[in-house]
Amino acid sequence: WGWVFDACLCLIMMSVYRFQLYTQDGFAFGDFLFTGPFCLAILSACCSASTSGHPQSGLLGRLLATSPLVWLADCAFAAYLVQDALLHTVPLSKHLRNAPDAVVHAALSFGIGALVHPVEAACARWVDRRIRAA
Repeated sequence: WGWVFDACLCLIMMSVYRFQLYTQDGFAFGDFLFTGPFCLAILSACCSASTSGHPQSGLLGRLLATSPLVWLADCAFAAYLVQDALLHTVPLSKHLRNAPDAVVHAALSFGIGALVHPVEAACARWVDRRIRAA
């Protein structure tokens, strides 16, 4: 299943590049028949993971499961959750049009996300222990 995951990701990336689904203003909108490859990629990622959470075959899955990338993904998700609240509480430019405000917002979001992640992980472990004890 790991090799199927690799093939799906490569197919998706090559299709975006080949069919030029990006424009000067960003990416074009639409499905572009990617629902199937993305569903197959998600299914194959789930099926290739062992009980430890690391894939048993494939290259990209193993690369994406390395500790630094997993930590970065956890912090990025925490930053994603924090960034909207931060946007409404810190008096920065309304749409972050100028570069200094955007850099400050991104740095604060990621910094707070990196600080919140260990607290969230400790709470998740505590809840997990309580559930297993019951």
